[in-house]
Amino acid sequence: MLAGAAIVAIVAAAAPETAHRYAHWPLATAALLVAVAGLYVCITETEHLRGVAVVAALLVLVEMTVHGSAAVWPVATAAATLVVWAGAFGGVPRTSSLVAALSMPGVVLIEPVAVRLGLVGRSVPPVLVAPALLAGQAVFVLFVGRVAGLREQTSVALAIVVASLTALTVGVHLVAGRRS
Repeated sequence: MLAGAAIVAIVAAAAPETAHRYAHWPLATAALLVAVAGLYVCITETEHLRGVAVVAALLVLVEMTVHGSAAVWPVATAAATLVVWAGAFGGVPRTSSLVAALSMPGVVLIEPVAVRLGLVGRSVPPVLVAPALLAGQAVFVLFVGRVAGLREQTSVALAIVVASLTALTVGVHLVAGRRS
């Protein structure tokens, strides 16, 4: 659960800056709502996910109505906590699914790092950055959930998650990185 606490702390720290960059998009909570789909394909216990999806959708609506980066961080933190809890709760019977589930915040964790890489990026028009990031999040969570989350060996699942997070970092940097 230490990993889950670290994930929530990273999301909480990055949420204000991410909210400022994507002022017209509820990027953090929407990406975490997409993560619920990834949880559905990888964890063994899924009965609680319907309620998790409803709460995550409500958090997206809350983020859309609050303005200012200071007001967004509690909402994004709540969504991250919800996703981490749902993944931990449903992923316990199979450790590979737990590894995959903890990576589900994906874009929310990677975006602040990828933007700061300092290399030339942003290969899409600014208006399409947030939708492109959400599309990348969807591909990431479904791939990791299906491929890593269903492995027999935890070490193989971890290797797949690390490789996928690396690929996601490069993709996010190309889409959302700084312009030179």
